[in-house]
Amino acid sequence: MGEGSSVVIIGSTASINPGPSLSVYGTTKAAVREMVRSWILDVKGSGVRINLLSPGPVGTQSLR
Repeated sequence: MGEGSSVVIIGSTASINPGPSLSVYGTTKAAVREMVRSWILDVKGSGVRINLLSPGPVGTQSLR
């Protein structure tokens, strides 16, 4: 990757606050978050941008 490149990784708020039955998912997303933090240090000063997008819960209500 060269200067001006961008990497977007999908995380989750479950990496910080997993809900019931989300222990494995939350742990995996926490590992992804820490990996991104390490990558940011690896590319510092190179002009490469790394972002972690961490959406939260999505409602299940249907739109009528």
